[in-house]
Amino acid sequence: MTTSDAVSRVPLSARLELATKIVVGIAAIAYAIGVLLVSFDLAKYKVSNFSLARPQYVLAGAVWLVSTVVAVGLPFLAALLTKFGDFQRRGRFARIYFAVVAVPLCGFFLSSLIEWVTLSDRDFQKTLYTTLAATVFFIFAWACLPSKKEMDAAADEKREVPLVPSGMGFAVIALFFWTLAYNLSVFPNIEPSLGGGKHPMGRVVFCQPIQGEELELKAMLGDLKTDKPLIVVLVDADFVVLADTKGVAKESPEEFHHGIRKVLMTPLIEYKTVLIKKSLVASIQYE
Repeated sequence: MTTSDAVSRVPLSARLELATKIVVGIAAIAYAIGVLLVSFDLAKYKVSNFSLARPQYVLAGAVWLVSTVVAVGLPFLAALLTKFGDFQRRGRFARIYFAVVAVPLCGFFLSSLIEWVTLSDRDFQKTLYTTLAATVFFIFAWACLPSKKEMDAAADEKREVPLVPSGMGFAVIALFFWTLAYNLSVFPNIEPSLGGGKHPMGRVVFCQPIQGEELELKAMLGDLKTDKPLIVVLVDADFVVLADTKGVAKESPEEFHHGIRKVLMTPLIEYKTVLIKKSLVASIQYE
């Protein structure tokens, strides 16, 4: 009995149950990653939000999941096809040619996805860095994957090396570094409509305080300047969280090239954050 015959004999209800479990598992992973991304982002503003029913978590995790497939999955697939693909007709040259073409394509797809989710224009410099990342992931995946002899138990090797553990080793390390880079350089530039951390700027109009509450409002605002647009970090049923930059940490132009610093590095910005009662905010004019 062939594999297709075995699959066809599986009841439809069992297949639907398996598909449901896969979808639920993917959604759970996206939700968990979304919670981490949003929590780390809010931590920059000294804010914590433990509401477990925020749609932003699922959106943030879903965008991370798609970008991870492009950033990590495509280079791994390219390394897998390069190492185990059938290139017998043209030999080693065809294998090298395939890798040389596949890696820049992976970088192009990644930069296109980042530009789409961040609503930014085409940036050739960004494509260079995503191609560099794809190259690193490709080489790392190639090094982790076993050779053809190790995959074949009948070859010179005495025992067969399974493919799955090699792929899992690559996935764990690659996901760690990609998630770190994503959290620092990509997520803060993604629009809120996609669950990102690009908080809008807005001019806040405060209500005329009730007599005797003027000092309360002044104490809440502190030294926050309200005559300019502020970062609107969070708006919920009771409070509005506003932030303003207090200053940018010193940078060392000699240590990093300006282009690398612009694309890969996130400036260390210190924020002045205030929590205002929503009843004291008349309106927010977003820019």
